[in-house]
Amino acid sequence: MSRLNRPWVRGLGLSLLALLALATLLNGLLHAWLAPGGDMYLRLNEYGYFRTGVFPHPLLALRKGLEITAVSVYPPYAMPMFALFFHWGGALQGQVVIQVMSLLSLGVIGWCGHRLLKGAGPAAGMLGALAGAAISGNSNALAQGQFSLICMGLITTQWLLLARQQRIPAGLCWAMAMIKPQIAMPFALPFLQARRLRALVVGVALLLALSAVALWHTGITPLDYLQIWMRPQSMDFIRGGSQSSAGDLADSFGISAAASQLLVAGLTAMSMGMWWWCRRGQPEDPLQTAAVCAVASAVGFYHLNYDNILMVPALLATLRLGITGDRPHWRPLAVAMALSLWTPQRIIELVPLGGQAQLLLWLVVGVLLALQAPVLNADGESLSEPRHAGLS
Repeated sequence: MSRLNRPWVRGLGLSLLALLALATLLNGLLHAWLAPGGDMYLRLNEYGYFRTGVFPHPLLALRKGLEITAVSVYPPYAMPMFALFFHWGGALQGQVVIQVMSLLSLGVIGWCGHRLLKGAGPAAGMLGALAGAAISGNSNALAQGQFSLICMGLITTQWLLLARQQRIPAGLCWAMAMIKPQIAMPFALPFLQARRLRALVVGVALLLALSAVALWHTGITPLDYLQIWMRPQSMDFIRGGSQSSAGDLADSFGISAAASQLLVAGLTAMSMGMWWWCRRGQPEDPLQTAAVCAVASAVGFYHLNYDNILMVPALLATLRLGITGDRPHWRPLAVAMALSLWTPQRIIELVPLGGQAQLLLWLVVGVLLALQAPVLNADGESLSEPRHAGLS
């Protein structure tokens, strides 16, 4: 272990991690331009229908006598949000906006990671700065033109704004991150305080207003929309191949994917609510809370590896405890967490039940982080507060 503490060993490890992060990002960026045709083009097609007043779903389009193949799984409020990415310049605008905003988001995430870990030394700070960028799924997110990185950039900004007591802007950031609700929904948890509840109401009001605009523009009633998602087969896309505990449950027990997702999401929400209630009155450790929200999102909802950036709060919290904690079990857990996120998913999937083991590891880490006492300084204040972690 003493050799691992030598400066040249730390420097070599950080250099390799930086090269891994650079290769990951360049691979995704170049793939998006050299081999276009990822998920972004599906969103562009859906927005094209929406612009003409047709909701991009075959059953809803049939109400207007149209036969289409587009099946959007995005909620109605996302349709007006797509305008930012596609309205004026189509695919070119989408590529540029998504890539620029994704890289800016990684910059914000890296800056926060550095500030959160730098108290343990320059090497730890650099590790925090690189931890998010090195997540292997980032390459697929950029290649596919996914919104995952942007969502976590907005969620990170939400936490920064909450640390500065700017609650309404934080609520708006959360609302915009809800373009991917399976990532952002659990991160509403910190708003469940009397002083912050109004910010959540403002965020939800924005989503409802955007939904109303989308439904009015396409001539669809809320009941029309709800009916297509009340069908037993409406969530079949979460089955086989997804990184989804609900999908695995549906496949294993033969129940409908919709019922499975509802059950898993309900249990996740109940567990989070109970944890939040039990921690009332205690000093809040924002990084711990964010980590619990991240694990709840990862375990409770459908994801593919391009969403793995959502686990960066749990990764940073585990690294913090592995570096500065006095309990030895956090060091191997920090290594395991890093490997589960930095290793390409295709390699993990080569291991029998590798994807399920990955989810199980995240669940175990989430439970342990939830049971962990808040990380406080000698004055009993959270080390993740802005004046201690450099977030202000």
